[in-house]
Amino acid sequence: MPTRRRKNTAHPSPGRPVDAASAHPTRRKPARRTAQGVTFRRRVRLGADEGEAKTILEVMGAPAADGQAEQAEAAPVVEDAAALAAATCEASPDAQGVAEPASPTEAPRRPRVSLPSPRALRERARALLLGPALAARPRPAACAAEGFYVPAHPVASPHPSTLVEPGAPESRLHWAFVVGLAGLLCMAAVCAFTWLMPAQSADAQEYFVPGIVENVSMPQSSWSRGTVPAVYQDDERWGQAPYGVTTLGESGAAPCALCMVYVDLTGDASQTPLDFAGWAETARVASVSMDDVGALLTDGAAACGLSAQALDAEPLALRHALGNGQPVVVVTRADTFDDHLSCVVLTGINEHSRLTLVDPTSAERTAQTWSFDEVLDAATAVYAYTRA
Repeated sequence: MPTRRRKNTAHPSPGRPVDAASAHPTRRKPARRTAQGVTFRRRVRLGADEGEAKTILEVMGAPAADGQAEQAEAAPVVEDAAALAAATCEASPDAQGVAEPASPTEAPRRPRVSLPSPRALRERARALLLGPALAARPRPAACAAEGFYVPAHPVASPHPSTLVEPGAPESRLHWAFVVGLAGLLCMAAVCAFTWLMPAQSADAQEYFVPGIVENVSMPQSSWSRGTVPAVYQDDERWGQAPYGVTTLGESGAAPCALCMVYVDLTGDASQTPLDFAGWAETARVASVSMDDVGALLTDGAAACGLSAQALDAEPLALRHALGNGQPVVVVTRADTFDDHLSCVVLTGINEHSRLTLVDPTSAERTAQTWSFDEVLDAATAVYAYTRA
């Protein structure tokens, strides 16, 4: 609550004589009560220091009085900012509001204008006093604001990935992930290649011979009786002819074997594998299945004047047939002499008791000699031929 102004006895009033002895010569007439003065006196009562009061008065253009400074020194100092703010709020109500009178007879007080906070006043005073010096001071290249580096000029921020050092853990993890992914892709490619390529069995590896020598059939003019000519299914004269769902060059071992046996027993060079393949197409046995191959080697041989006799897969039976001059056709299993069912023609026994043969699928295997076990292990059927 505002205090009532005490009656100044030193101030002359109309109708009252002035006592020169009792008057204070140094006491001045109080200045007009303005908003700045009220604020100053309030701040003095609340405990503002002398230096701050002088600074505020200088900013506002009002000189600081000695009595006011003395009163500021004598006033209690309020160090707590929260207490100062609370006291200020109690002392100065809202600028738009009007303080209630203390009594019905007391006149209402004029509205008070709230001034800026002490901190704002100090900043304002500092700006007025040090403004020219700060403006003339050269601007530094960069400064630190609140612990963060603030560049003098805006620069383009680099990408976060470029800030990682080569030896950083993130970089090592990145390269480890790339290498691992590349290894997984390589393993997947190898597995896919292995799965797509047909695997060769142990028998196929045993009978496998690289095709270094070209498969060239014996000239048809050299075919004669008593000699088994070398006839190969991929010969350019009949290799591209259709045979079932494929061609003679892919699965025509049975027609070629029957042609060789026919030439050996008859000496007729006019019949070629094309003629025996035609008979198989007509009889609808042109395939590599065991039933169709057996039908061609027996019924097809009878159609051209030959007699086929099935033999046991034993060395003695082979020796007896070959010793009598009979050509022998051996039907071999898949993955031995070929990827599928095939046929070879035995031509004789050499001085080392090894078999000689003609393989319609490979000139390399034809040039080799074979043991009885190797041939009989791959055999599924054996036929010896004579003229009917």
